[in-house]
Amino acid sequence: RDVFPETSAFSQGLGIIWATLVLAAGMIGNVGAKTALDLLSDDEPERATALWDAVHTIFISIGGGNEIVGGCWVVLVSLCEFLSSRCQKSAAPTTRSCGVIYSKITAATGVAAGLAGIVHTIPALENAGAAFGVLMIIWYIMAGILTCRSS
Repeated sequence: RDVFPETSAFSQGLGIIWATLVLAAGMIGNVGAKTALDLLSDDEPERATALWDAVHTIFISIGGGNEIVGGCWVVLVSLCEFLSSRCQKSAAPTTRSCGVIYSKITAATGVAAGLAGIVHTIPALENAGAAFGVLMIIWYIMAGILTCRSS
């Protein structure tokens, strides 16, 4: 938003980096899987296994199982949304105040998702990656509704 121009530019850059990492991981995984399967069909199971072990490590490292960049991005975007939405003080709920409440709930969902992605990098909390995935789906839907309502 216009309220935090420096943070907005930083979060845009972080989002581009995250999207690039996720796409790169997917491409590496696809090509690596095809190559490993080709080796397997050529009766070279040892080479196929060794190749897949290497490809899988790179895939997981870049974006298949590491959510720190995405977690930081969604926390940053959500905090900006939370801080930029202002509640109107009125006796009766208005459309604007309901929109502000929805905006804050969306932002809180994003912060929760981001924190789950960040703590997912701690080996003892690796199951937080599942929470990150589910919360990100919910957050994307809520953010989409928020965007449509504000247009």
